[in-house]
Order: sequence, then C-alpha cells, then structure tokens
Amino acid sequence: SLSLFDYISKVIESLNAQISKRKAKITYGDVKQIKALRVNAVPAYLESILYNIMSNSIKYTPVTKDPVIEIHAHLSSPYVELHISDEGQGIDIANYGDRLFKMYSPIGRNEGKGLGLFITKNQIEAMGGTIEVRSELNKGTTIKLRLIEEGSELSKNLGK
Repeated sequence: SLSLFDYISKVIESLNAQISKRKAKITYGDVKQIKALRVNAVPAYLESILYNIMSNSIKYTPVTKDPVIEIHAHLSSPYVELHISDEGQGIDIANYGDRLFKMYSPIGRNEGKGLGLFITKNQIEAMGGTIEVRSELNKGTTIKLRLIEEGSELSKNLGK
C-alpha cells in the first residue's frame, strides 16, 4: 500500500534539476484528495512509471515553451485514476498510435529509443492496472493511469 502523493513528490524531487532548468510548472487538481489516495503497487514500478511520464512531459515540450504538467487523481473504485497532462508537442496518434507501447518503436521523435512507454505499460499491467494515452499534435498529451485502490476487493484478490 503506497501513498500516491508521496511517490509523485519523490519523482518531482528526483526531476528537480530538469524542472529548474526548463522552468517547468507542476500543478495539482485537488491536493487534499490526491494525498488521501493509496494504491497497491510495487514501489520501484510506481516510481519508474511516474518518472517516465513526467520526464517525457518535460523533455517533449518545445524549448520555446516552459513545460506545464497538470496532475489530477480521483477514486473510481476499485481503481485510483491518475491523469498526468502536459502542453508539449503531443503524439501523432493517427500515425503512431499502433506503435505507442511497442518495444523499440519510437513514435516520430528523434530522441526516443522506443522503450519508455513499453516499460511503463508492462509495469502498470503487472500490477493489475491500465494505461491510456490521449494526445493532440502540438497541443499536448494526457496519460490516464488506473492503479488498484488500496483495500479494494480487486486488491484482495490479487494476492490469491
């Protein structure tokens, strides 16, 4: 059982140099609500997932803009839904959507190796969760994660 807010904070702290260098702004929806949410997750996986998504949000915002990352979370039992949105370059879903989560399939960005979202999806699914990507080219991306809520029936059944 992990505090979602604690892990978000930990990742923000580890990204501090990138955040400062790019003058990134991170905003939250209802902070009190996010602080109350707990998920059943593998600690290293949760940290890796959050790190990958937030570092991509910074990395793939054009250098002419300061990155903005919005974090929203709510309970949708038996899941906690976490939405991480940015105003970056976006992903051309029409052309790359079928390759989005495939290994070694960069999605049209020269810097990528095609591993980040592949690893993220596998880690999420290994914990019984899901990931969805909504994106519009030159407008930004929203990653929607569904993680198993602490204490839910689903979390109790995972251990069986």
